[in-house]
Parts: sequence; structure tokens; C-alpha cells
Amino acid sequence: MSLPSELEKSTIFAKSDPITPDSSSADEGYVLDAHKLGASSTLKTTCDGSIILRPQPSDSPDDPLNWSQWKKHILLFVISVTAFLPDYGGAMGAVALIPQAIDWNMTQEGVLQALVGNVFVIGAGGLISVAFMAYFGRLPVLFWFTFCALWSAAFCAGAANFTQYEAARVLNGFFWTVAQDGGLVFINDIFFVHEHARKINIWSFFIILSPYLGPLLTGFIIAASTWQWAFALYVLMTGLCLTAIICFGQETYYDRRIAPESQPLRKSHLQRVQLTSATGINTTLSIFLQPLYGFGPRQIGFFYFIPIVATILGDACGHWLHDSLAALCTRRNHGRLDAEARLWVIYIATPFMLAGLVLLGFALQHGWP
Repeated sequence: MSLPSELEKSTIFAKSDPITPDSSSADEGYVLDAHKLGASSTLKTTCDGSIILRPQPSDSPDDPLNWSQWKKHILLFVISVTAFLPDYGGAMGAVALIPQAIDWNMTQEGVLQALVGNVFVIGAGGLISVAFMAYFGRLPVLFWFTFCALWSAAFCAGAANFTQYEAARVLNGFFWTVAQDGGLVFINDIFFVHEHARKINIWSFFIILSPYLGPLLTGFIIAASTWQWAFALYVLMTGLCLTAIICFGQETYYDRRIAPESQPLRKSHLQRVQLTSATGINTTLSIFLQPLYGFGPRQIGFFYFIPIVATILGDACGHWLHDSLAALCTRRNHGRLDAEARLWVIYIATPFMLAGLVLLGFALQHGWP
């Protein structure tokens, strides 16, 4: 339902502003250059007065856009670390399936079925978790999904047979999708549009790094102990994330169409928590590496070291490159930022990624050293 024109003008732009609501439509991007404002403008800007804040925050201290930088970034860190674990846990199975096949007298391809189910529900489960966040709120869904992920991770570590293990892996993947698929919801709630690129870069760094770091650490653990201990570490990490959510998690939904004095009273932190009851390649790589090169768990773990280095370097460059490109496009468009302006970085990276995938495919097919 669209807002009345009077309300839309009053909540987004002052009537005396030389910038009209149409000049900041979703189809045409956002006007961020504060120098385009008139002297009588009432739009809020950054502290240095150079950027128009989008969306415009209310005057309420409960508005997440008005929270302190410390509070925002602690929550961002908690969400990012939690988003790290789904693909970390999923990719662990790429190395763990070698000793698991021996323990359960199965082929590695047979054990891989549990991993396939886990990876599938990590993607499909996001449709449900995001819908739940929109209906029940952000924090309760994050808490309860993570709680169920902790229970299912412990079930994985203590599975007595493959049937139990497969069921636990599927459940774990489903519940762990909450921070990966809901992370953008939190970022959109607490940060302004001009801040999104760097904050998304931080959150996505943990996601991109996880499917490489999971097999690396798991390979070392299995080489020195058993695959159950690798999952025990995973359970510990999940428990730490749940503890961080209990201590630092915040409900970030706030309807700015409602006047601050008419907003419902915010519940206590505990009440808000209790309100409601590249991965595909990584996870199958061990099946190719072991027969071709005779790799064991430790060698397969080392194989993921180079992607970790590449992820760190790429993310460090992108942290500033995206904003620099956005600033350049904003100047060229007379103060307007179009969302697709950031896609130019992807255009540059795509040919290199495609060449790497093709080269990896030929190497595995022909057994190149």
C-alpha cells in the first residue's frame, strides 16, 4: 500500500527542498550529495554535512539508525561471525567424509549425500528464515534458529550411524541459514545507504572465507584425532555465537512511518529474545583430490590455504574499492548514486573467476600437477 502523498513528502523530503521525491526514486538511485540542498533544507546529513542520510532517521533514540557506532558494529560483528558458521560447517564434511566412509563401511559418494542435503537447505532455508524475520522480528528468529543449530550440531558430533548423521546435517543446515540470509536485513535496518557497501563487505568476508577455513582446520584435526573432535569444535563455536546473540543481539525493526510518541514500548533485552518460540566446489573437491593425487585429510586441508589468502586480499581491496567507485559515479551523475554503479567491480573480476574455474576443471580432468 503506498503512502499518501502528503505523508511521503513530509517523511522523506522537506517541501522547501530543491530536491523532489521523484529525484530519489528506486528506479533512478539516491541523491546523496548534500551540496544539492537549499539553505532552508531540513534534511539530515552526516556530521560533516557532505552526505544526505538515506533513509532519514527519526528523532527517537530507539531508532536503530540513531544508535551509537559501537552498538551498531558490535551487532554487525555478531551477525558476521554467526554467518561464518553455515558454510564452515558444511565444508567440513568435504574432509570428514574420508574417515566417516571407513567408520560406517560406506563409499565416499554415499557419505556425500549428507553433505549435499546440508548445502541444499542452507540455500532453501533462507526463504523461511527471512519471512519469519519479517513477521516475528529479527532478534527472536536469530536466537531460536541459532539455538536449534547448536542442538543439531551436537547431534552431528554424537551421531552413532550415518542415518542419524544425515538427519542432523540437514537440520543443522536449515537452521544455520538465518544469519547468512538475514544478515542484509540487519544491515539495512541499522546503517544508512552510503554505509551499506563497507558493512556488507565485512559481513560477506566471513561468509566467503568460511568454506575454505572449514576444510583447512578440519584436515588438521582429523590428522591428529577423529572427525568427531572436528565437529566438537564446531559445536563450541556455535555455542559462543549463541552466547554473543544473547548478550549483544538487538531487535532492529523500526517503523519510521509511526510517530515516535506512538511507537509501541520496547521490551527489555531478555523479553525481546524470548518473544517467539562457492561451496559446491569445496564440498566435492576431496572426492577428486584423493584418487588423483593420493591426498589425505592434512593435504586436502592445505589445498584450501591459497583461497583463504585470496579471499583476504580480495576483501581488503573491495572494502575501499566499492566506495571509491561509488564516489566517482556519484560525482559524474551530479550527486546521484545509482545502485548498479557498484557492479563495475564485478565485471572486472568475473573473467578471472571464470578462467580459474575452467583451469581447475581441466586440471582435475587430466590430473595435472
